[in-house]
Amino acid sequence: MRESVDEFTWIGVTMSGRTINNLRYADDISLIATSQEALQRLVNKLSTVSRKYGLEINTKKTKVLVTSATATAAQVTCDNAILEQVKSFRYLDSIITDTCDCRTDITARLWLGPLPGH
Repeated sequence: MRESVDEFTWIGVTMSGRTINNLRYADDISLIATSQEALQRLVNKLSTVSRKYGLEINTKKTKVLVTSATATAAQVTCDNAILEQVKSFRYLDSIITDTCDCRTDITARLWLGPLPGH
């Protein structure tokens, strides 16, 4: 996504003066946007650049999570497929919810019990 980075500097969240619109870990990418339109633009660009390098986005595994104080529906597409909107997902062993409430994650960790050797 390097060739037109300036085109996307307005999309994302600003932290310490830097705009962040994606988080990458291994073969996972989390796209971050403050509107459905901005997220759609990021998804479109990611899909275009991925195809350029012979990669394909698995739309069955790709999910959309909207964080909001009120229930908000979003319809984001990738390669003509509507992406599933979820209320929560697990990322790097943490549970992220649409309400940004950490209780679900804490409860899940308590059910796991102590780590072996601790």
